[in-house]
Amino acid sequence: MPVKYPRNVDDAWQRLRSLRHSPPGFAARGERKDTFSAALEQSEQFFRASDSVGYESKPVMLYYGLSQASQAILAAKQDPRVTKQAATGHGTDCPNRGQITDVGDLKVCDARTRSGAPPKGGAFQLLGSVLDSPTLPAGVPLRQLWISLPEGVKLPPTKAGNLFGAALLERHDGHDYGKAFQATTGRVGTLAHLPYDLMPLDVAEVERQIIERYPSLRNFRVMPNWQGCPDVAHWVLLLDPQGLRASLSFDRGDRPMEHREMFGMVDLGPRVYGDGTTKCIWILPTLAGNTAPLHPLAT
Repeated sequence: MPVKYPRNVDDAWQRLRSLRHSPPGFAARGERKDTFSAALEQSEQFFRASDSVGYESKPVMLYYGLSQASQAILAAKQDPRVTKQAATGHGTDCPNRGQITDVGDLKVCDARTRSGAPPKGGAFQLLGSVLDSPTLPAGVPLRQLWISLPEGVKLPPTKAGNLFGAALLERHDGHDYGKAFQATTGRVGTLAHLPYDLMPLDVAEVERQIIERYPSLRNFRVMPNWQGCPDVAHWVLLLDPQGLRASLSFDRGDRPMEHREMFGMVDLGPRVYGDGTTKCIWILPTLAGNTAPLHPLAT
């Protein structure tokens, strides 16, 4: 089952088109307004075109669609009083291309100049600066990038089972395996799609790794499971003071990935999918030694 969204494609583009008349931020007037409107229009055209071309051409159309969307974001969010640097390249590199047999092994990292510094006009770096997102100075395998988004978790590449990807925090109030928790809290859930390698570890190490890779869960604490609840893992995450107890699940993929009604009681901070009103929230992992996850658009 694919990831489901609150709006369909046509509704989303209609909302974006409405911004062309009255752009946000620094694109409200002048040359920035023209850049924003043109880039947003071209982005939609490229994305629409990708639906009607063969698979050989789809990646090219999608790349240029994302590139134009990035130009629109930069026009709206890049403070001209701080920098007027335009994007002159994509800003990423794959240094081991031509040396691999599995595309998942392709290393993705920041591009470097001859001096070793990131390029000043790299779109990836400029986008990261306005989205408050880290980049990839150390680089990661493509499979790691792929599963760091919810859409990639459902269709994982090879050798991805023991990597930290997007994790699904989902409430299951009244669910059968949640009934054992009802005496202490009415808020029960699962944290699904965790790496298999966590299963044999002790509680302290599981907690350390989860909090390190999912900073949005920094208020959670891991504790041993109790009462032998069926169909759950060895530990649960305990969040105070809200009291959500979420069983850790290492199934990486057999739970439905769809937005549901009313979650709202947990503030997980930055880098989560969902708007705080859905019953399931995607939590994104850190990559390449960063202390915060990449913004989904940067990924």
